[in-house]
Amino acid sequence: MSIKPFKTKATYSWGGDKKNGELGFLEGEVIEVLGVVRKDRLYGRSMRTKLSGTFPSSYVDTSNQKSELKNSYSEESISSSRLATPPRSPQSRSPVRKSPSRNDSPLKSLVHSHSTPTLKKRDHGSSSTLNTDFSRDSQYGSFTTFTDESAPLPPKHNDLSQTKFKSSYVQQLLDSTLSIDTQNSSYFGHSDFSATSAGSFMRHKEMEFESRLHNAIGQQDENSTRAKLNDILERNEKGKQGSFLKKIIGQKSQQGPSFDDLVFLSSVEKLSVMEPNNDKFSSSVFESVKNNDSSDSLDLQRTKTLDGTERAKRTKRVLEEQPDIIIKPHKCISNINDDEEGIVSNSYVNFEEVNYEYVDNWINNLPFDDQIIPQDVVKNFINKKFTTDLERARAIYMYLTTKFTIYETIEEPLSVKRMPGFQKISEIMKNQRCTSHQLVWIFYLMAVNAGLEIEIILGHLKYPLQLDQTLSNPKTKLTLNHSWICMDVNGEFRFVDPTLGNRTNQLSTKSIWNPNTASDFYYLTKPKSLLFTHTPRHIDQQHVTPPIDPMAQLSLPPLYPAFHFSGVKLHKFNTSMFHLRDFDVYQFELEIPNDLEICAHFRPSDHNLPVQNALSQIYHKNGLRIANIRGILPKGCPSGFILVLAREDKEEEDGWELLTSIPAFHTGKWKQLDWVKIDSVDGDLYIKEPKLHQIKKGLVSFNIQMWRNWKKMSLFTPSGKSINLDIKDNSIIQTININESGIWKLAVPDHKRKVWKVAAQWVVA
Repeated sequence: MSIKPFKTKATYSWGGDKKNGELGFLEGEVIEVLGVVRKDRLYGRSMRTKLSGTFPSSYVDTSNQKSELKNSYSEESISSSRLATPPRSPQSRSPVRKSPSRNDSPLKSLVHSHSTPTLKKRDHGSSSTLNTDFSRDSQYGSFTTFTDESAPLPPKHNDLSQTKFKSSYVQQLLDSTLSIDTQNSSYFGHSDFSATSAGSFMRHKEMEFESRLHNAIGQQDENSTRAKLNDILERNEKGKQGSFLKKIIGQKSQQGPSFDDLVFLSSVEKLSVMEPNNDKFSSSVFESVKNNDSSDSLDLQRTKTLDGTERAKRTKRVLEEQPDIIIKPHKCISNINDDEEGIVSNSYVNFEEVNYEYVDNWINNLPFDDQIIPQDVVKNFINKKFTTDLERARAIYMYLTTKFTIYETIEEPLSVKRMPGFQKISEIMKNQRCTSHQLVWIFYLMAVNAGLEIEIILGHLKYPLQLDQTLSNPKTKLTLNHSWICMDVNGEFRFVDPTLGNRTNQLSTKSIWNPNTASDFYYLTKPKSLLFTHTPRHIDQQHVTPPIDPMAQLSLPPLYPAFHFSGVKLHKFNTSMFHLRDFDVYQFELEIPNDLEICAHFRPSDHNLPVQNALSQIYHKNGLRIANIRGILPKGCPSGFILVLAREDKEEEDGWELLTSIPAFHTGKWKQLDWVKIDSVDGDLYIKEPKLHQIKKGLVSFNIQMWRNWKKMSLFTPSGKSINLDIKDNSIIQTININESGIWKLAVPDHKRKVWKVAAQWVVA
């Protein structure tokens, strides 16, 4: 029986049977109810998958429509043909506002008054006060004007039209749970894919996977076991594509997984992940070594590369301990996801044609006047000097990042209603000092006066070396600790972070990264590049289509400016590799370009604990240059960060720049593990054996691969003797009699200086 369509949320996950015309959905998903089949059965459509079908009424929230549903119950049921096809009559649907798309941008609604970067329904009858919290009935934002008595808002211009940003329908529906009065917001209420539903979905899939995995491991023959395991995972990965993805990709094949399968796919590690280094070890050997408590054998086995079976076992163990964890969050970002487009203006200017050097020099030579407010700087100088939006935006950015000093405050209140401390704006200008959020607000005030389309975004920034509850506990509320700017320039959404671009922010002053690299990166950054560090409070403020699930975005490893600029890529990333138990070793890899040197170490969250060096080596496979990084946490350290640094000039001692800082955790037993000391040489080599720093006297096998045509390679004893190593097919496989105590050095010829260059060192007791 037809009813007036309404939208509601799923209170439980429901699998559904497509053959019987049933609709499957996840907990927290938005469902549009289109009709009543019978008292306990409804017909509707998922707003996420756009699929339709029947489902139990007890699986969705119908508390607000009880009376309407009660009146519509009928003995008649909907025919099977109607179940397979959504109602087509105009009376069977109510009009639904479309979400913003490439052709229907959130910027199309123009405001001919001075708007703040907040969202609220407009009161057409009077000028109301601004409130950023969404009510259940609100669809748009309200805007207020600055007065002498009220809190300061952007100044009024007769000729200024400010475009405002709207949120999607789903966002507005869920925003009723949001409050910005505190630093924490009910963030995960905004996600169609909640942590609870993700965990339950993974557990359901994992039970079936575990059963088949156990049967496969029971086989005696190793080759058949591996083939069987690979077959299991391959069949799991070849899920059907949803119709939505098919339309985007434009193909009928079923080669990729649907979005519903992403969480399950992210929980399964491919067992076919095999390095060409052939230094794997089996779990049975590892367990027997631990049981026999053989220290030397245990250390030797810990240096081996994890094979596919071990990686899958660790993945399974981590999922059992943390069902809500997302194993491969980067898989949620694909070629399907693209930067959202804005409104193309008539005054289009190519990004590459702007002479930024000219703008930067002009701002650098502009005398600082502490007697005027920031808006007057734009009116009197910037607007008169520059005519295009890109030039004016650059001038404002350089003015704030070079002429102001940032000082940090504890738990600075963030707001899009008003600028904190605006009554002291004259003092800010006089001292040229402000907080991070005040700097963002000054950028906003100046940009509005320059006629730019702009909004302030509040959200969470993954600061390097800061492990907060948002990252360590996926069920916690999102901590609002940062603000940044979104602009619509040339029909493209771009982000500007004046705080991180400023050379006086704490990350630059503490030499965590290169301030020049950060200044260039955080000006007009593309949305997809900012996904790894900046999580907005509202999902549609990602400005990525389709948007990334917030849980997956928070699970992404933080990638900083040098990572993007240098062309580094994640390689088979798996978050379970950083959750260690007992004698586990973390292992991960990065694809790196030529002539880029990599180093890594672990820095504990407790600054009283020592820094632990990691082993970083380079190997080549299928035309890729891959950095293999592995290590352990220090004794008594439960958590911390793996810092990966890179430099292009090997001759420059201080040329290291931060690529990423990945959180890692450890529980259980601990044992020290010292890696062979690797030194930088002009070429790539990979030491398979021995990886331990300390080796014993006797016959020792050396297994080394290289990716440079070295004619000679020698091993120097502590007494200075040279042992020539046999190089065959760019590799060394040789057994050496280690008969002296002290430091043994592996050396390669440095043809430029005509000397031997040390590549690795071992200590013999």
